[in-house]
Amino acid sequence: MGFTLDPLQLLRMVDGRTLLLAAALTAGSFSPILLFGRRARTLCSGCSQLAFAEFSLGVLLFFEAIRDTIGDLIPVVVGNLLLCCSMLVLVRGMHRFTGRRQIGIWLYAVSALYLTAIAYFYWIDNDLRVRVMIIGTFLCIVLASAASPLLREAPEGCRFSYRFTAVFFLSGSLMALTRACVVGATKSMNSLFTGHPMENGFYLFDLIFVIGITLSFYLLTNERALASLREANKSLAQEIEETSKTTSLLQAEVEERKRLQDELNHLVNTDDLTGILNRRGLLSVLQQEVLRAARFKHPLSVLILDLDRFKRINDQYGHAVGDQALLACVSKCRRQLRAIDIVGRLGGEEFAFILPETDIAGAEIVGEKLRAGIANEEIVCGEIKFSTTASIGIAAWTKDDESGVDTIARADRALYRAKAAGRNCVRIAL
Repeated sequence: MGFTLDPLQLLRMVDGRTLLLAAALTAGSFSPILLFGRRARTLCSGCSQLAFAEFSLGVLLFFEAIRDTIGDLIPVVVGNLLLCCSMLVLVRGMHRFTGRRQIGIWLYAVSALYLTAIAYFYWIDNDLRVRVMIIGTFLCIVLASAASPLLREAPEGCRFSYRFTAVFFLSGSLMALTRACVVGATKSMNSLFTGHPMENGFYLFDLIFVIGITLSFYLLTNERALASLREANKSLAQEIEETSKTTSLLQAEVEERKRLQDELNHLVNTDDLTGILNRRGLLSVLQQEVLRAARFKHPLSVLILDLDRFKRINDQYGHAVGDQALLACVSKCRRQLRAIDIVGRLGGEEFAFILPETDIAGAEIVGEKLRAGIANEEIVCGEIKFSTTASIGIAAWTKDDESGVDTIARADRALYRAKAAGRNCVRIAL
């Protein structure tokens, strides 16, 4: 034979005082945790008011549960003051939490009227039934006011907690109105704890309401914290993206400046006509090669080449033809040099060649090759055809040279000796 228990029988078995004590313990236990959560989540304004409201509600329920032990004075006077303050603070906390304006003056007027009516029907015309009706009506108005800011547009990411809490507030408001109507339909009421199933049902709802509101407060604060965290992450992502864009722009600017600097260095160190190093660039490279040769004790030689009687070419054929002769000379020489050899124009028709890893004997062989190559090269410029010769001076770098300039100076003196010897020849520095 199965065991069945209908709801009315279950409500008869439940004790109203026990339910109120459980509700009081729930509210009193979780309000400090909510207050701690307020400190942990500084962005959630209004949490302190919610914690105070729940704590006050817990004290009120405790007084109601032990009414038979302490009498009516404390539950009626202190309890209703706590109820009025907790509800006002609750509404104010919900308005602050949702960022709405402060509560209207009408709610303070309703609260004052509520306390006046409670005082009248306790001190002057003691009527428990009327007091319960007044309390139910007051709670109906206040809880609906607390749900009001939550029913408006909820912020992104907090809609569930807003609607969940509003549902509990509205259900509490409806239940308070129902209780007032039920009590108003009775002829008399001498005690809050008669054991009637409907009465116990109201107390059971009080417990469920306290648990639900506690859960609602945590949902509100947690979703607000998560929404703030998402917003912070979004802002951080935007900041990272903007920083990345700025970094890319700065990197592009650095690369552009480097490119412009390279172009400037090229222009500063490059001969406009021939595209080889000019005097400035050549001396800079020579100094580096001198330092390398000194460090590793490797040979280094320098050649200076001067085209013979170049002024006659300019005078006879014009400067344009003279420029073609210079270009043909550079092209011929570069084809006969190694990849590591460096060629530059010192000025006019005078060129210098840096030969790393080459001693004086090897440099003389290179010089003869260059001289012969130029002498055997026919320069063609349109219908004009001619040939020219070159004189070359060679010097090897020695430790006595303070810099590459000293080596060039000795090679230049060897060049003058080649010119004096009749041109079209190679001479070595003494």
